[in-house]
Parts: sequence; structure tokens; C-alpha cells
Amino acid sequence: MIQSSRPRSLAQLSLGSALVLLFAGCQTYQKQSADLANSFRSSSIASAVANADKEAEAKAGGKDELLWRLEQGATLRMASLADSTELPPPPPVIPKDPAEPVPPAPTPVELSKSYAQRSLAAFE
Repeated sequence: MIQSSRPRSLAQLSLGSALVLLFAGCQTYQKQSADLANSFRSSSIASAVANADKEAEAKAGGKDELLWRLEQGATLRMASLADSTELPPPPPVIPKDPAEPVPPAPTPVELSKSYAQRSLAAFE
């Protein structure tokens, strides 16, 4: 009897350890994504885009890169569907030749298209 309880307690200990590691990993992700989640809760699309871009770039090349690229792509997709007045403008295009005029600000349709293209690029 004593021998049969030992494998069971070893299995329980292994299962408990695995669950602790699993939940510790989830807590870390929840902490890492807290700024992004708060941006969504406050309906600040501009802030959510900035947070997703920042985290995706910070995690580039690491074990969490895929996760943050998916977050970035989903956030940018949401931005492409949002009201253009709530979106931050895309990065300015600086002409290579100083004599070239600065391009005009994008229209709402162009802005939406820009975010849709960026979302697709994040998923690649």
C-alpha cells in the first residue's frame, strides 16, 4: 500500500507544479498586456495602437514575438475599422529631396487603408 501511494503523490506533485507554471505564465502575460487592456477599456484606440506597436517591437526576436505580432495585428485591424477621428496619423513621410513638397495629410479612407495594410504586415 505504501508503494502505490507514492506514485500517486508524485503524479499529484507533478500536476500541481505544471499548473503553477502554467498560471505563472498567464499572470506574466496579463501583466505585460495590462497597458494594452487599459487602452481598450478606456476606448483609446490611439493609445492601444501605440502600446501594441511598442510591445511588438520590444519583443521582436524573442519567444513572445508571435504573440505580440498577433496583438499588434488585431489592434491595427480594429483601428482600420474605427472612426478616423479617433486614430493617430500615420508616421510622416519625409521627402528624400528637400525640394520635394511634403505630401498632404491622408484622407479618412487612406488612413483606414494604411492601418489595414499595417495589420496584414503584422501577421506576416
